[in-house]
Amino acid sequence: MGLIAQIDDQIGRLMAWMDEKQLSQDKFIVFTSDHGDYLGDHWLGEKELFHDPSVKVPVIVVDSSKTADVTRGSVNAALVEAIDMVPTFVDWMGGAPKPNMVEGRSLLFDTDTDTDPDELCDLGDISCDPEHAVHHTRLETAFNTWARGHHNRVTNTDAEILARAGSEFSRGIYIGFWDEDDVLEAKHSNSGEGGN
Repeated sequence: MGLIAQIDDQIGRLMAWMDEKQLSQDKFIVFTSDHGDYLGDHWLGEKELFHDPSVKVPVIVVDSSKTADVTRGSVNAALVEAIDMVPTFVDWMGGAPKPNMVEGRSLLFDTDTDTDPDELCDLGDISCDPEHAVHHTRLETAFNTWARGHHNRVTNTDAEILARAGSEFSRGIYIGFWDEDDVLEAKHSNSGEGGN
């Protein structure tokens, strides 16, 4: 929170420089972040869970074109992700969506938190909303099927790891050592290296 004033000052300097260089005309500027912040919502700080205050991405769009006058100053409170930025820019610029190439979707869609704006009802709890019972059952079945399925694992034996350690040292790859003394000790204990 302490950086908000600094960011505001720096954005002001940037905008003044753009005006001075006549770069503000016929441009739009987007200021955004990678996530929201709780700031006490749900008695939390930071960004740990998936409530709106945490996952909503703050976005400020400055569009200098006259066509933007109709929506200037408006607020869109829709739930978004960072991957929604590019499709939104494409949409705003009149481009055709390419869902086969670009993930996400334009921000021009409605939110579905109207019935629970404070997000206090856990839809995974059937007693909170029985209408979601069919989804709960479907997802639980899918998870149980996956969990009981075969999962391939590729692991190495201790002997394979030790045999490979010599070649890693010879190639200069040192992973998992605190400092050079640890490396030297490992080299001395490895019969393949002999401390060289």
